[in-house]
Amino acid sequence: MEQTPKIIMQCPKCKREYPVDLSYCESCSAMLEPIEIEEQETATTEKSTDRLSADETPVSSEKIEDVKIDTLKADIENKFVSTVLHEMNQLRKRMSQKEKALSELKNRKSGMEQSAFLLEAEEKEKDIEEITTRIKKIESILDNLKKKIEADISDLDYRINDIKKPGIFELLSENGRYYRMLSSELKTKTTLMDVLTGKKSPDYLKLLRLSRILTIVVLSIMLSLLVSWYIFSKKVQRVPPKTASTLEVRAGKFIIKEKDIIDLLEDIRRANLDKNLSLWESRYSKSYLEMEGKKENQLEQWKRFDFKALKYKINEVKIEPGRARGLITWEMELLSKKKTEAKILSQRLYADFIIEDGRLKISSVRKQED
Repeated sequence: MEQTPKIIMQCPKCKREYPVDLSYCESCSAMLEPIEIEEQETATTEKSTDRLSADETPVSSEKIEDVKIDTLKADIENKFVSTVLHEMNQLRKRMSQKEKALSELKNRKSGMEQSAFLLEAEEKEKDIEEITTRIKKIESILDNLKKKIEADISDLDYRINDIKKPGIFELLSENGRYYRMLSSELKTKTTLMDVLTGKKSPDYLKLLRLSRILTIVVLSIMLSLLVSWYIFSKKVQRVPPKTASTLEVRAGKFIIKEKDIIDLLEDIRRANLDKNLSLWESRYSKSYLEMEGKKENQLEQWKRFDFKALKYKINEVKIEPGRARGLITWEMELLSKKKTEAKILSQRLYADFIIEDGRLKISSVRKQED
């Protein structure tokens, strides 16, 4: 019966055999090497027959799990090839250094004793021979890998061509998923073959892995943000509507808030400090400004005094639909233009607020009774 070769992985130290998806010996931690063993052709024939009969049936979950395992094996192959190619590159650099050192030694031969020259030359030639042996060993490993990957690519091509290409609406079905997984594995194997044959740089595998990791990280961040936004939106939806006790009451299209009152008082404070009449008038209602002496009294006060400091506090806030009320305490430090001494005053005023021309304004002010 005809024999056909089969590739397995073997430890160069303890000679223990492993399947092809492993890279290092579990006992010695040495890098495994692929070797060929003879195998009955009938076993391959039976495997091919099983594959043909399986392809004639609908895709099962077992077949998809098999592709997942094959994909993991391909990732292991990528890492293994990267390691082997890196070792090959380092060995070639060492070879170049050793050959250069040997050449320099031969150039210095005339100034050396014959015995010393021969001893040193022998050591360097021995180093070169050892490196050459290791390089040939790695080249043999890479050749075996090429044969295996070529066989895998041929097998994947056959399996993909034997499946009807799914339409756009079938991509999420089991058959579509199976087709996409096979195509992805074929692409990985083809890329690996391009690296082994020199069509692509070995660094391409590292960049490919980094891009995958980056993609996973970005998707994870986006998913986290999406989940956070969803949880936040749900919490916002569960917040009950505010009532008058929360200082927020709807008046037509407007909502009076305590913050609106603070913004109004801040404008008045700034208007007094800067003696800005237009700003001061913008925060009082028309009826208030039309009252006799209001505007004149304010201008007279600005003539006589400069505000060195002006602070306020608001208490007893009560908000009703369309209006609000509060007790405002003003702490003033006034500097008379005639005197150099500053005067500190405190004034407690009840103020009524209304909405006028789309803004909150003061409609009336009265002193708190002692």
